[in-house]
Amino acid sequence: MNSVQYLPYRIQDVVSYINWIYFFHAWGFEPRFATIADIHDC
Repeated sequence: MNSVQYLPYRIQDVVSYINWIYFFHAWGFEPRFATIADIHDC
């Protein structure tokens, strides 16, 4: 059974734990573009 869970975390609370390189890779960007997250304070 598939279900959706709501997690009451704000993105501001977890953003420092996100490894943006994996997201950019999944979206088809080169790893060097992951530094954009640092520039825009993500």
